[in-house]
Amino acid sequence: MESISFSLVFSTLAILIGLHILIRFIIKPLSSVYYYSKQGLRPTYIPILGEWGQADKIAKQYGDAQNLLVKTINADPNFVGTTSPLGDRCTVFLTNIKHIKALLQNQADNVIKHQKFIWPWKEYVTKTSITFREGDDHKRLRRILAKSFHFDYLKRNIPVISKIAKEAFDDLEISGLNDIHPLIEMGAITGEVIGRTFFGFDHKKAFYRGKKITDAVFFVETEAPMLSKTLLYQIFGPKLVKLQLTPYHKHIVSYFKGFREYCSTFVAKRKEELRADPSKANLDNLIDGLLLQQFEDEKNAMSDPEILDQYIVFFLAGQQTTAHWLTMILYCLAKNPEYVEKIRNEIKTTIKDTNNLDYNELTNMVYLNAVMKEVLRLYPPVHMFFFREAIRDFQLCELKIKKGTLLNVFLGHSVYNEKIFKNARNFDPTRWMDQGEGTNLPDPFCLIPFSAGDHSCIGQHMAWLQTRIILIHLISRFNVTVPDDYKLIMTQRLAYEPLEFFNISLHKLK
Repeated sequence: MESISFSLVFSTLAILIGLHILIRFIIKPLSSVYYYSKQGLRPTYIPILGEWGQADKIAKQYGDAQNLLVKTINADPNFVGTTSPLGDRCTVFLTNIKHIKALLQNQADNVIKHQKFIWPWKEYVTKTSITFREGDDHKRLRRILAKSFHFDYLKRNIPVISKIAKEAFDDLEISGLNDIHPLIEMGAITGEVIGRTFFGFDHKKAFYRGKKITDAVFFVETEAPMLSKTLLYQIFGPKLVKLQLTPYHKHIVSYFKGFREYCSTFVAKRKEELRADPSKANLDNLIDGLLLQQFEDEKNAMSDPEILDQYIVFFLAGQQTTAHWLTMILYCLAKNPEYVEKIRNEIKTTIKDTNNLDYNELTNMVYLNAVMKEVLRLYPPVHMFFFREAIRDFQLCELKIKKGTLLNVFLGHSVYNEKIFKNARNFDPTRWMDQGEGTNLPDPFCLIPFSAGDHSCIGQHMAWLQTRIILIHLISRFNVTVPDDYKLIMTQRLAYEPLEFFNISLHKLK
């Protein structure tokens, strides 16, 4: 009798748990998907991981994870977007410029970043960074940090960036110019730029767990979103990761925590140096300025954890996005060598001395700037943002958004639209020259690779500057090739990137 009672209790409990999972993760999200499909969004009825978990599969099947979306946008200019389950929520992925503008410009009070998606970074790596702040707190940090992105600051750091690029290519000539992984090498350069210009630290010889610090940053940046895409994480959430019941979760928690502690040594060391002698401060780097503010007015300045978190997030956000941009520029130049020659000739006629670059000369390089902008159009580092969660019911144009819905935007909403860009999938930098179509866009929101509004990328001008400088040094010294048999297939992870990365070879000019 006792065994029967136990079996009955166990069976009842199992049924209740099963019903809870069924209702929470399947019935409720799918009913929300149906709700949005009635408002004109294209639905995907795949439970838990939805479209988010299908990117690599779609990329393999169609050659690009965005292929189906782009076809729909071109077929229907009024296409609103897609809707799909994600965990116990429903996503709305906006593809129409009208709704994207309305969300970015007018709905900041109705949405916040989805905490479950950003949790791996926020919990273990960069808890209080500007990236994860909202409202007045975000504005306060942005106001403080904006001082390090002003025009004069950028101009003063041109020689530093130029020196870093030159040193990197000198090192490559010694180590070898064949079979180079461009994302890793470009990430090493952009990471060193961030380290020296913003923080005054030379990171070239810094290693974490056997990896260069710039490679460790890459691992942290890519692994966090991969964790959020797993089935276990979407069902059980952060609690399962905290318990560290699997070897994978143990490794992630240990690596992320250790990475933060390692980075804290750089900040702590610099604070000790400046406290001992404030006159050694370099006001041209961010961390010295933040620490001096703390010494002078601790109440209104950033705390130690906040300073550490800005240090880490600038690495995470600035290093890899710019490295992705550079990587795809190198791919396009390898496939279109005539533009390498055009830029090389432009360097000769525009730049007086590559060892003493001038800001006005950099911005006046027509072909270089056109190539950079065309790559941003075709292969932007990001095609989407962190998911925003609706914290209340609200109206977005004609759409009725329910509380708890996860919203995102497709930044390719216009750049692949054949009505705006002729032969939109072709690489054609002349779009951005003379009277090309890119010079007279119907709306500034047609191209927003750095986002727009209050949460636009604070470092976008630095990204433009260092990309120009790195390319000038590279093109002045080398030609670039990719293997003839390589086929580019783009997928959507945290970054919009190749499904399988290519290697490049650099060929020194005679």
